[in-house]
Amino acid sequence: MARPAHFRVLREAGLIDEIDYGNRKGIRLRRADIEQGFPGLLALLEARPPADTAPR
Repeated sequence: MARPAHFRVLREAGLIDEIDYGNRKGIRLRRADIEQGFPGLLALLEARPPADTAPR
């Protein structure tokens, strides 16, 4: 199965690595590199809204 184009873009940008498992491939987010280039971005993306916030 071919990888969607967005994986190529992310790999070329240095945000992910592909891991070859022989009969399949995996994707690994390069957290340390992202944190170095964009400090706090991953924490911001992982943050959850307060429990009393209603969806819009």
